[in-house]
Amino acid sequence: MMRFRFPFSRPDEVADALGVDLPRCGTIEGFITHLLQKGTYPRNLLKNMNRKEAESFFNTALKKEHFKQKTLISYLFSQGWLELMLLFDDNGKLRRIYIYHKATRSSQGVEIPLI
Repeated sequence: MMRFRFPFSRPDEVADALGVDLPRCGTIEGFITHLLQKGTYPRNLLKNMNRKEAESFFNTALKKEHFKQKTLISYLFSQGWLELMLLFDDNGKLRRIYIYHKATRSSQGVEIPLI
């Protein structure tokens, strides 16, 4: 998808990548609050999923950075960057996901539970 006029991401892009429902509020802060509620799990990403498959859901991200055991996925919103850190084991299997955004009020990120 090309962004000529509006360089910002939309909450539905992140929701679609993770496989979660988007709340009606439509703001990134509302989405993050919804995402971190107990009982909300990504449907697209599963624990022990292989790396290539897990990363393939984030094709609309503005930036992807690959490291030995993690991938940083970045989306830009008018309220700042939202980053997802996917952590993998030595065999390239997904183990954890963390979300980073000023709305989480945590500099160390907040874990999104996987099934």
